[in-house]
Amino acid sequence: FRLVQLTPGVLNAPSANGQFGDVDYETAGVDSSRQTDAYSGQLAVDAVLDGGGQIVEPDGTNSINNSGTVIRRGSGTTTINSLPFNNQAAGTVRIEEGTLDLPVGSLISGTWERPGGSLNLRNGTFTVPAEAVFVENTLSIAGNGTLNVTASRTFGTLTVDGSTLGGAGNVTVTGSFNWNGGTLASGGKLVVAGTGIIAGTSTKGIDRVIEVSGSLTYNGSNLFFNLFGGVNGRIDVLTGGFLTFDGDGDVSHWNGGSN
Repeated sequence: FRLVQLTPGVLNAPSANGQFGDVDYETAGVDSSRQTDAYSGQLAVDAVLDGGGQIVEPDGTNSINNSGTVIRRGSGTTTINSLPFNNQAAGTVRIEEGTLDLPVGSLISGTWERPGGSLNLRNGTFTVPAEAVFVENTLSIAGNGTLNVTASRTFGTLTVDGSTLGGAGNVTVTGSFNWNGGTLASGGKLVVAGTGIIAGTSTKGIDRVIEVSGSLTYNGSNLFFNLFGGVNGRIDVLTGGFLTFDGDGDVSHWNGGSN
């Protein structure tokens, strides 16, 4: 593979499962490197996503498949529309800055490095397989998608901002847990072993067990148990753990159940 730098603009995938030839990714007079390793509507790349811009699928069945290294660099958001971004088992995604915005159907496998920036999940359910590797043990998810963790995992830092965290696996956070909005769906436990903060005015739903062995502070608002019904949310403060209510945010029981 060759290394390809994508500057802000729009890369249009071919329609009707077409053939990629040489692809220029350019806008406002900026011409980046060229990529030729693509076929049958699939773009297989080592790439640097530098700045904002979109990658768009107008028609057909297309995909971006990474078995090399994809780097998200620079401010802004790189949005991949309609076609899935598949990080294969041998692939590495490194989000240095900004946001990488992925559509439903994308594969969250391989290796994910996040020294900065965040991963935005859009319009559906994403699954983290057991073999996926998060190098810095950090995960930051935003958007209106759902991330299902299938096996128990430990993160040094976890940020949930508008997304849903679900799946049967227990998620343990040993450092900073930051929850600004979204839902902790039923499934495994969320274990706050470090320092957690529930902040902001966005709606937050507790539909799973939060186990606090470290410290958890609630200084936001709009915190609801059993937000979507049919599940039971719970906060268990263990021996030596701390739960602090800081400010005037309320805690509400939204639907029936044992919470």
